[in-house]
Amino acid sequence: MRIKFYSQNTIINPNTLNTQKHELTQKKTRATFHRKKTTSYFRTRTARQCVKDGQGLLMRQMMGNLWMEGELVIFFSSPGMGKTVLAVQTADAISKGLSVDLSFLPNECEPKRVLLFDFELNDIEFSKRYSTGESAYHFSENFMRTDINPQFRAKHFGKRGSVVVMEAIKKEVERVNPDVIIVDNISFLHTESTQDTNIALEVMNYLKDLKEISGMSIMVIGHTTKVNAGASLNLTHLGGSAHLANFVTSIFAMNKTNGQFGNRYVKQLKGRLGR
Repeated sequence: MRIKFYSQNTIINPNTLNTQKHELTQKKTRATFHRKKTTSYFRTRTARQCVKDGQGLLMRQMMGNLWMEGELVIFFSSPGMGKTVLAVQTADAISKGLSVDLSFLPNECEPKRVLLFDFELNDIEFSKRYSTGESAYHFSENFMRTDINPQFRAKHFGKRGSVVVMEAIKKEVERVNPDVIIVDNISFLHTESTQDTNIALEVMNYLKDLKEISGMSIMVIGHTTKVNAGASLNLTHLGGSAHLANFVTSIFAMNKTNGQFGNRYVKQLKGRLGR
């Protein structure tokens, strides 16, 4: 299952299976996000030095302006809208150095190692979605998928969910050493509701620290509050605490259009750097 983009309004059809090939030929230097080791909590520099340091960090598009290299972003929609489909399609494209859509969501990067934490689908569901009979979709070896080991879950039943899951994410990231991680979805990162302010702060602080220390690009999949199909989405529709939006650079959402063909639209709700 694959999504294709049709127009400047970013209308998408979940039944279209083609992925655009990456045709961007301009070579750009990969961003470097290495941090100097320090024992101080703060980093104090002149404003002039801050500008100079920022000029040395080249941020390239991975999913157009929706997701840039080195960013922590949130992508959300209602259940059944196809957010997991788009997340896998994005991971597949980035792992091959291709664009999700060349016209509207270009990828300027070389193939990257992508780690998808899939808390939505089991192996049977994932296999049925990307295979037909004996024929299976060809994913890149750069695309790694992680799901929950049921034996581990049973062994740690009763332990605080956020501690178990986030510690496990850290270990898996250290083992796989990805450039990009996608977490599907945020509700699994804590056994309690992310509506709680403290829980939201804990989850997003952890992911932001992980991004800052490693320089990885991170996408977190979220959910909406109750919203009608065809409605114009805004930040208030993001399920969970309002604090979630404070930790990310970009937020974009997907919903159905008012048309008759089940098309979807993707809308950016938050972006920095004038995007």
